Amino acid sequence: MRLVKCYYCTELISREREEFEQLNSGRYAHKVCIEKYAQENQQRDELIKYIEELFGDRVNYGMINKQVK
Repeated sequence: MRLVKCYYCTELISREREEFEQLNSGRYAHKVCIEKYAQENQQRDELIKYIEELFGDRVNYGMINKQVK
């Protein structure tokens, strides 16, 4: 049985029993983790776009990233 570690949740994945995908970097991740990460990125991008509309060119990206985390 070949075990690898999920890139996102760091849990072990059994390559024979669980659904996984190989990422471009040669790493592995659960399909569920990939979907969750993609959704979080999309929501973050939408939030930043909205903040850019509100504040124009006065956006402090460092502060935004700190508050989003």
